Amino acid sequence: MKQLIVILLLSVSSVVQAFTTYDLGTVPKIPEFEGNENTPTWGVNNRLGDGASIRYSFATDDDALELFMPKGYQEVIAMAFNAWASVSNLSFKRVIDQKGDIVIYGKKMDGPLGQLGYGRMGVKYLLDGDKTTSYILSGTLYLDRDESWSLESGKVSLFSTALHEIGHILGLDHSSDPTALMYYKYTGVDALQKDDIAGIQYLYGSSLESSESSLDVKGLTERHD
Repeated sequence: MKQLIVILLLSVSSVVQAFTTYDLGTVPKIPEFEGNENTPTWGVNNRLGDGASIRYSFATDDDALELFMPKGYQEVIAMAFNAWASVSNLSFKRVIDQKGDIVIYGKKMDGPLGQLGYGRMGVKYLLDGDKTTSYILSGTLYLDRDESWSLESGKVSLFSTALHEIGHILGLDHSSDPTALMYYKYTGVDALQKDDIAGIQYLYGSSLESSESSLDVKGLTERHD
């Protein structure tokens, strides 16, 4: 059995909703995927709609967020992870020493009010005869070290940026719904909306704790594109 790792770059629209998910089926020279395995999700041997437990950690040394973030940034990023967990069958746990499945870095980008951050994920796919399966192996979240980050309201909201980029790392691409948090550019939305929740539940199922159509977190005003 041959194993390969790729970084996802392509997306495909869902049939009914405005959200989009990443699609390995558009990558050349990959054999036919088993079932919905062309849409990768977290969790070895998971199928579309299954839940997952994911660990995250913060980078250290020269990439540490503490070098440029205001005090309390860890709690705000934890809120962003918990927002996705509250509406889906996902759970997140913080671990130390960059041992997380998702690692969060500070990175110099393109200056004030340019790109605030971006998320990437690595996918492993397994070739077995003429069928292919896949799962998300790792994720990285980068935040611009040159921005003036805000933990509450302000021009550069850490919560909103982290929430959007975590959505990408979980398998969501940009939505065509301008009311969605996962819309390709910022429109003032600072909480998960119906389309965002539909997208994450399509990938991982719903949470028993979730009974609302949107998650409202106040005092957060800006994220990246």
